[in-house]
Amino acid sequence: MGMDVADGKDTFGTVAIAGLGMLGGSLGLALRRLPTPPRVLGLARRQASVDAAVAGGVIDAGATDPAGILPQADLTVLCLPVEDCVAFGRAQAAHWRNGAVVTDVGSVKGPLAEGLTALLADRGVALVGSHPMAGSEKSGLAAANAGLYQGATVFVTPGPGQEAAAVRVDAFWRRLGASVERLSPQAHDALVARTSHALHVLAAAAVEAVLRHPGAVSGTAGGFRDFTRIASSSPDMWAQIFAANRTEVLAALDEIGAETARFRGLIAAGDWDGVQRYFAAARDRREAWQQEWRRRQEVRP
Repeated sequence: MGMDVADGKDTFGTVAIAGLGMLGGSLGLALRRLPTPPRVLGLARRQASVDAAVAGGVIDAGATDPAGILPQADLTVLCLPVEDCVAFGRAQAAHWRNGAVVTDVGSVKGPLAEGLTALLADRGVALVGSHPMAGSEKSGLAAANAGLYQGATVFVTPGPGQEAAAVRVDAFWRRLGASVERLSPQAHDALVARTSHALHVLAAAAVEAVLRHPGAVSGTAGGFRDFTRIASSSPDMWAQIFAANRTEVLAALDEIGAETARFRGLIAAGDWDGVQRYFAAARDRREAWQQEWRRRQEVRP
């Protein structure tokens, strides 16, 4: 089964990664470069993806059939699109053995917890959600990066009765150099709707509003490039995320809409002192956030 939890190290001797894209590939590279790596197995839909992962040193071995991989796993990490995680878990539940742990890397936790926790618990399998705050607008195994999770915050979102498994999942991510924070699945989804999901809407909206204008290319520079970088992310992935976190994303967009309406009111009224105060308050709030963010980076492993 692996090491004892008390030694502070990952307790999973065999880790299966379901999905060998950028996130799954990065995880495999990171695990196999540890001083005492676990055995890393991979699952993909296409044999060519499995072969590429083995050739690239991402996994030790892999297959396209979950029945040959999942029974061996102490920990399975679902690196699949949000809606596919639940479907995969339901379809493959019979293959996990009693005592196994399942986690994921998805950015929405509620549907996973609601769809799989009870089903897997009935088989003696613990589901503990994870969400590494790490990624890229790039996708695919070719974009895998062994350092992706180093220094990242990982939210671990156990449900009731999952504490023992959650301790092991915490240790798993910390061994990869991540900083772990605990949230309930519901609190997590409310938070990331505001810190991540709604921002992708704003980036895409800026692209649509600006780049339809003649001469926009010559009139844009670093600010537009930096603000809209995440608009290059996978449309399929983000459509799934918005569908899975619909209620919280709508609430986040309402909050942002209220702020833009407030600022528009200042401009419409010619309240330039108010505009200045608004920007000053936003600047001060961001600088305070940046100082705290840097402090947390300094104390991470």
